[in-house]
Amino acid sequence: MQPSSKVCRECKPGARGHTPEQRDKHPLCGAKRHKNKKPCRLWAGMRTEHPGVGRCWLHGGRTETHNKDAAIVEAGRQVGELGANIDVTPAQLMKASVNLTAGALTWAMRLVSEIDDGDVDTPKGKVRSRVFAEERERAARIAKLAADLGVDERMVQLASHQTAMVASILEAVAGELEFTPAQKKELGPAVRRQIALMEASANGEVVEGTATERKPKAKAKKTKAKK
Repeated sequence: MQPSSKVCRECKPGARGHTPEQRDKHPLCGAKRHKNKKPCRLWAGMRTEHPGVGRCWLHGGRTETHNKDAAIVEAGRQVGELGANIDVTPAQLMKASVNLTAGALTWAMRLVSEIDDGDVDTPKGKVRSRVFAEERERAARIAKLAADLGVDERMVQLASHQTAMVASILEAVAGELEFTPAQKKELGPAVRRQIALMEASANGEVVEGTATERKPKAKAKKTKAKK
């Protein structure tokens, strides 16, 4: 937020204006003045569309180039401030990048498909075509990088490790609950089977032994009983 012309909350309350020391606490324009070649001391982005970022209105802050640069700076600042610290493996992060790139490419393809034949050579049509070409090149780079890193294989290994860890935890819990040796022996395989069934159901597959398979059989029994 751009500081006021009088006093802001970061400066000494009751002051009539900003001293040089107080002004140094805020982002300033910083462009060299033509008269004395000293840095401009006006607020960064003063009287522009990007207050607090970039040059002031006297030093090109209202131009399209400065507006774009300020938008990039602001976006980077927001990512740094709002981005949460998430504990992920490199394979998981790469997998997320692949998924996001696929979504962006699908969006770009939809933009191109909406272009009419008469709009191909218009500025709008050219921009959409360029966006699609850039997203396609980016998708190819990300896909190649993921393949070189063996992301698919690493994700399979990670899933197997997580499954084994869950089974081990349940086996330890079974020990505390004093399961019989036979029950403990069956616990790990049973957990793995159920996880596999859940994954298959999530993918829309019908797996024998799931609730989806059992429901028709239950209805058939009730029908026979009524007869």
